[in-house]
Amino acid sequence: ANISDELVDFKIDAAGNNLYITGFANYGAPDYSDFVTVKLNSAGTQQWLKRFNAGGADQSASIAVDASGNSYITGWITDVNSWESFGTVKYNSAGTQLWSAIYEGPGQRIDIPVDIKVDASGNVFITGRSQGANLLYDFATVKYNSSGTQQWVNRWTGSGANHYSYATSLELDGSGNVFVAGYSGSSIFLFDYAVVRYNNAGSQQWWIKYNGTGNANDLSTAISLEGSNVYVTGSSIGSSNNTDFATIKYAQTVAVNQVFSEIPDSYSLSQNYPNPFNPLTTIKFQIPASGIVKLTIFDALGNEVEKLNNSYLEAGSYTASFRGENVGSGIYFCKLETESYNAVRKMMLVK
Repeated sequence: ANISDELVDFKIDAAGNNLYITGFANYGAPDYSDFVTVKLNSAGTQQWLKRFNAGGADQSASIAVDASGNSYITGWITDVNSWESFGTVKYNSAGTQLWSAIYEGPGQRIDIPVDIKVDASGNVFITGRSQGANLLYDFATVKYNSSGTQQWVNRWTGSGANHYSYATSLELDGSGNVFVAGYSGSSIFLFDYAVVRYNNAGSQQWWIKYNGTGNANDLSTAISLEGSNVYVTGSSIGSSNNTDFATIKYAQTVAVNQVFSEIPDSYSLSQNYPNPFNPLTTIKFQIPASGIVKLTIFDALGNEVEKLNNSYLEAGSYTASFRGENVGSGIYFCKLETESYNAVRKMMLVK
């Protein structure tokens, strides 16, 4: 219609023979647009062009392509009240539409997908921001099987009540775990980087946040995986109030081990043993309810020495190890924090 045509994403197939482009284009009325997906061969010759029209202002956001040349496009579609929902469509290699799916959050207002990935089995994973019942934004991550049937939805509301959480990117590892990155905060001026991991069944494994040195807006925009390492990058306001590139590498090491899966009756943090120690000591704790558990070592001045855990744990009994090779002799403190419990134990390192 010679109004507006916008490219948003593209992928090359595994063989390097075809380019798949997606975007959105207006057709006639300025307020109405469709997903548009184009397949080009290696010479740049158009193989097919497909429009996906859900009836209103429909804008694609991301595309994925599997080993068979099937393409998967997600974006937002609008209802009669002009509220957005996740819309996803799958085409085969010839451009025939195989299925489409819609996800609408509990707020039934603004749901904006931003990224899509497909695994080797054809399962489709989508993430974005979505208004909850309180109309604040959550990370919303959806899994469909290869036939387009929804398998699960998991929503991450942030690290406390009344948080705004905006997902920006998604990655999958070889074990089927799902990693979602974005930013989250108690106000739109105090965002922190946030990363959440789910297993393939949609159960949350852990989450972690990063607050920049300026204690202001930190906006994660992309995530990548290499083995067990997780890389996150974006923009972060530093102590001089300038905006910097900030890139973080997280190592998914296991510092905490579950020793009993039976659910204990109460919270507890045991005294470390041995104590005094040099250089290794063991810390035992138990939690009667699943949730985010922080286990942190501080020195006598209150400075954080090491974070042994800051992730979601199932109810049970656990041990953690602290090694003191890189710190001096003296008094240290181990602090256990959950949503409803706090405890501290004093430890002594003698070299």
